[in-house]
Amino acid sequence: MLQHLIGIGASIALTHYIQKSKNLNIKVLHASPGRLRLQCDRWKNANIAPVLTKQMEAHRLVERVEVSPITGSLLLLFHAPSLTPDQLDEILKLAVSSTTEGYRRAPSTVMQTMRKTLRRADQNIKVHSRGAFDLKSVVTLSVLGKVLWDTGRHKHPLAVTLLLWAYTSMDGKETPHEN
Repeated sequence: MLQHLIGIGASIALTHYIQKSKNLNIKVLHASPGRLRLQCDRWKNANIAPVLTKQMEAHRLVERVEVSPITGSLLLLFHAPSLTPDQLDEILKLAVSSTTEGYRRAPSTVMQTMRKTLRRADQNIKVHSRGAFDLKSVVTLSVLGKVLWDTGRHKHPLAVTLLLWAYTSMDGKETPHEN
C-alpha cells in the first residue's frame, strides 16, 4: 500500500515537471535537400530510439529514419526535396511527442537499480548464511522481533497488523483485503 501512495504522490508531483520536459532543446545539425539531421540529449537513451524510429517512419513525409542513442542524433530522409515551415513544425512536434511517449514506456532506472540492489543483497545473505536466510526472512524476522519487543512494552499500536504481515510473509500467502 505504501508503494501505491508513494507512486500516486510522485505522479502528482511530477506532472508539472513532465509538462516542462516537452522543451527538449532539439538542434538542427544539418539540413540539405531531402535530408535533415537533428540532435537532442534526451535521445541518448536506448529505450527512446525504437519508439522514435517507429513514430517517425509512420509519418507520410519520411522515407527513412536512423536514430543513434550514442550521439543522440536523428537522421531523417524525406520523399520530397524540401519541407514547408508547417511540415517542419509537424516533424519537430512528432519528435517531441515520440520522445515523451518513449520515456513513458521506458522502465524506471531508479526502480531497476533498487531491484538489482535487492537481488544482490538477497544473494549475499544466502551466501554468507550458507542458505539459512534470504532477504525476505531477515526482514520478516526483524519486523517480528520489533513487534514482539514493542508489544511487550505496549509501544506499538500496529503490532497486530505487523505480526499478521510477518506471519503471511513466512506463510507465503497474501492477506485478504477488507473493503
